[in-house]
Amino acid sequence: MLVDKRVITPAQAESARIQSATLGVSTSEFLVKNGLVTERQLKELAPWFFNQTSAETQRRNTVETNESLMANTSGSCDDYDVNLARYRAILKDILGPES
Repeated sequence: MLVDKRVITPAQAESARIQSATLGVSTSEFLVKNGLVTERQLKELAPWFFNQTSAETQRRNTVETNESLMANTSGSCDDYDVNLARYRAILKDILGPES
């Protein structure tokens, strides 16, 4: 929709999709945080992003609750949420809390 309305380019849309998955944030959060769109534009053109954001935010908050504990554990684990929490904790240590 954002590409069709020429708010962002196809390349920006693809980059946002890849980067949001890599960083573990929603596409809408990535688009707004990086200045590609405003929150207002998203609400007008793609309101479904906000439903996705709420679910993702809730899931991320649940995972982040245990991040400090997970970062201090060692060994491997087959649990996706445990590994995700470890990964995010490591990234925060490397990049800082604003990343």
